[in-house]
Amino acid sequence: MEFSTRHPVLRRSVAVILATILPSACMTWRPMTSPERAIPVEQPARVRATLVSGEVIELYSPAVLGTDLIGWRQKGVDSSRVVIPMRNVQSVVARQVNGKATGWLIAGAVAFGALVVAVIATAQQKFGGGFGGFGGGF
Repeated sequence: MEFSTRHPVLRRSVAVILATILPSACMTWRPMTSPERAIPVEQPARVRATLVSGEVIELYSPAVLGTDLIGWRQKGVDSSRVVIPMRNVQSVVARQVNGKATGWLIAGAVAFGALVVAVIATAQQKFGGGFGGFGGGF
């Protein structure tokens, strides 16, 4: 398929857009009613803790150790460990997959793919082979 070799900028642009949009489209923040019990069981990759002061802190690889919520400020090597007494935590929300949004996204992608295939097939029948300068029968 010459499309991928002839138009690398377009291919990379589509890949970047999909890599940016898809993960966030399928995720949502869900309140944890009992973070002391839920975090060890569910082991979320990331949580947001709202403190009684109103400050919101996002923690990666969170855990509960005794009466403290612990985690890392950010992903990566330059991160600092954070320890927050649970008595200072007003609420905690965790990232989770949004099943409904994921379902609609997959259905939309399948429908769009079918539309693209139908357009290409119609163009190939009408114009006899390659079209739009893509060549190679595409």
